[in-house]
Amino acid sequence: MKRAASITAFPEARLWPKGGAGSGWLRSFASMHESGRAALYWALGGLALPPGTTAWMPSFHCGVEVDAAIAAGFEVRFYRVGLNLAVDEGDLRSRLALHPGPVLAIHYFGFPQPGLDRLGRLCREYGCTLIEDCAHALFSRDEAGRELGSHSPLAIYSLRKTLPVVDGGALRAVGVPAALPKLSRSAAGAYRVYLKTAARRMIGEGLTSLYRSMRWRNDSAPDPEERHAARTGAASYRKPMSRISQMVAAATEPSQVVRIRRENFLTLNYMLKGLPEYRPVWDKLPAGTCPLFLPVRVENRAELMARMATGGIETFRFGASSPHRLDPNDFPEAAALREGILCLPVHQDLGANDIGLIARTFREAVKTVYAPQTVATS
Repeated sequence: MKRAASITAFPEARLWPKGGAGSGWLRSFASMHESGRAALYWALGGLALPPGTTAWMPSFHCGVEVDAAIAAGFEVRFYRVGLNLAVDEGDLRSRLALHPGPVLAIHYFGFPQPGLDRLGRLCREYGCTLIEDCAHALFSRDEAGRELGSHSPLAIYSLRKTLPVVDGGALRAVGVPAALPKLSRSAAGAYRVYLKTAARRMIGEGLTSLYRSMRWRNDSAPDPEERHAARTGAASYRKPMSRISQMVAAATEPSQVVRIRRENFLTLNYMLKGLPEYRPVWDKLPAGTCPLFLPVRVENRAELMARMATGGIETFRFGASSPHRLDPNDFPEAAALREGILCLPVHQDLGANDIGLIARTFREAVKTVYAPQTVATS
């Protein structure tokens, strides 16, 4: 039987606020939504552009952002992202010249997308709006100390990726109109998830492991992000962030989250250095970055993920389940990124012992998966 993860890729949702009153950071957003994709839907809607206008998305993407743009009435096209996860500015310029439209730039795994000021000038040159996708980058800043999401008129966030909440997206709008929705007040789905979490804690992890192994035995939703979506039901662009999640988020002190995630990233990176198979996407952690994961470049990712899961470690793969597949001949970098990055957890619920276990399990996994094949000789 497949072992249930003892270390999860994302923080586990809490049933009640923990900590103090927070710092009022939620008040900086224009609106709160069930998800980041819903925030993007309303960000695009606020631009009041004609139906069928082109919206530019990065070739390396999750898929839900594309769904949101299509639902908002846009025709989605893609621009190239390099193997270094940076926007190919020359490619984007040539495409904007043919089909101007809003541009989404992703801050992958919490790390700042380089050249944001240049991207902003490029978009203004063609009369387009730059939208920062901070779904991975809640609380991240650039090395100058400027908050990610403040470099452009619109920015969207997915709080549930960083915080121990079951739902939560946010929209920030500066100098542009935001189409603020009349949100449904139903939060039944969120309450059901919280009740399930409470029941799980009462019956213990043994029965929970059995349930999880049976629930996901057919691997119908192998990624934690997919399972998260399955737990919260179908996306609805009119659902608000639940009141419980807002209370949990509001009690969070951002500086503490940033500090612990940075410490975990640096410690895990240090522990894995020297391992020949260890190829981090970023070996250094820029000042101000709040990492979502420690992403590493790997081969045989499916087998590595299985080995990590056997050791009780839940890992993550970004964009592997997107239904919006691109021709690898047109976007070879995206195909390589989609299949070759594995994300190791570093979230704020993890302590030194957890990070040590992740490091040991990864070392054992790569040793097994990458072991040279012996050839029998007669």
